[in-house]
Amino acid sequence: MLTEDLVMHYKSIYEEVFLLNLLEQQFVFRVIGREEYKAILAENEQLSDVQEAMCKAAVVYPADYDFLDNVAGLAETISNFILDASGLQEGQAKGLLDQYRQDMQIFDYQADVIIHEAFPEFSIEHIQNWTVKKMMFYLARAEWVLVNLKGVPLMPIDQIAQAHAVAEMDEPGAPMPQEPPQFITPQQRAEMSPLANPQQPVPRQPAAQKQGDLSKEDVERMLSQAEGRNINLDQPTSMKEVFPELAWFKAEESLRGEYD
Repeated sequence: MLTEDLVMHYKSIYEEVFLLNLLEQQFVFRVIGREEYKAILAENEQLSDVQEAMCKAAVVYPADYDFLDNVAGLAETISNFILDASGLQEGQAKGLLDQYRQDMQIFDYQADVIIHEAFPEFSIEHIQNWTVKKMMFYLARAEWVLVNLKGVPLMPIDQIAQAHAVAEMDEPGAPMPQEPPQFITPQQRAEMSPLANPQQPVPRQPAAQKQGDLSKEDVERMLSQAEGRNINLDQPTSMKEVFPELAWFKAEESLRGEYD
């Protein structure tokens, strides 16, 4: 019978153990390593033999369970659980690596490895069980040891996190940080108004001559050729010269008689 003490015993022996309930039967299995898995594949050619050998190697409870003369497909099902728990499924290792790389962006995990590097007598698993105060105590000393005694160009953890944040923002397509809205009082808004600081109008500059436009001299030369006399646009011009039809109306008035 599976008891809590027996489960704790398995946990003290193996790296990881899992409990599985199938067909009203409890199974406890451990994870297997890469070399152990390679050895099972090398010693067995048939897939069914590989699955049975994997179950015999990893299932610790019940002991000496006969997977061959039992329910069909039982060894296949349990072996798939063993592969998954051991991280041996196809593509699973890369996914775990990406996950653990992401974990290293977290302050706690960075502190663990820095302390372990400075004080290798403490394992990472042991450091993870420390209190926060004890971890900060050793972290400060670990940074000093690595920088001043070992010459490691170490950047403080808080600056590392800030550098990662800046690097992510510099990536193409990354969203730009939104500046917090600034509160403007009515007095400040009134002082910022253009009406509060009127400016003198800027004098209009003469338009630049475009390519192809006629200059004043060109116009004067053309008018002089057409009129047969010198035309100067700077001199005032009489209304008769501009509107010669006015002279026609005046001549018509002089022709009117007494009985018109």
